[in-house]
Amino acid sequence: MRLVPLELWLPPAPGPVLPRLRRALAEAAGVDGEPLRWAITAADAERGLRLEAVLIVPEPDAP
Repeated sequence: MRLVPLELWLPPAPGPVLPRLRRALAEAAGVDGEPLRWAITAADAERGLRLEAVLIVPEPDAP
């Protein structure tokens, strides 16, 4: 397992934030991982929410 740090902006959109947040974290990491920690570190009316996170990503099995 490895840890992947991320920073990204989640643009404003209607609907629940948590499912969008989890999807955005997975897309930003480029892999399927589980959020270990995440925080909203800024909010802007035009840009949305600034997120900082650490994801736990499983390592592929070594041959």
